[in-house]
Amino acid sequence: MNLEKAEAAAGFTLEELAAPAVRAAAPHAVKGEGELVHRWIFSRWRRLRGSRQALDEFRFHEACQTIYHFFWGDFCDW
Repeated sequence: MNLEKAEAAAGFTLEELAAPAVRAAAPHAVKGEGELVHRWIFSRWRRLRGSRQALDEFRFHEACQTIYHFFWGDFCDW
């Protein structure tokens, strides 16, 4: 919602930041299997696949709860 404000303050656009050349030079590239922490968070991310089925079956509360717990319980805490 505040993307325009952030782009104006930083002096670059999201498209410039996400350019392939910029991403290729990023210091956080993970090669191979990656560190344990990367493998762990991606394993937790894969658990969100169940939320897709819940969305397809119109069980929005279950999908939202699953996504919420991932972001607040795993991603933000760690």
